[in-house]
Amino acid sequence: MPGCVHTDLLAAEKIPDPFYRDNEKAVQWVGESDWVYQRTFDVPKEVLQNDRVLLRCEGLDTLASVKINGQKVGSADNMFPALGI
Repeated sequence: MPGCVHTDLLAAEKIPDPFYRDNEKAVQWVGESDWVYQRTFDVPKEVLQNDRVLLRCEGLDTLASVKINGQKVGSADNMFPALGI
């Protein structure tokens, strides 16, 4: 996935187009709800033999928890990294 909840729900025909007329009002509940994305994937044995493995999650928006096999392995509290200025 790249995408967002709104575009995913729109593609699944679960909400009306939020950019059409006043539909934005009808889909306000989407932004006020919690959402879970999940995916199943296989990892080669060679990768699992490493001490560490990098899982890159690009674009986790706002608040997110990342779990693998039910165990929390990361989190995000802001989509944009802080600038070290």
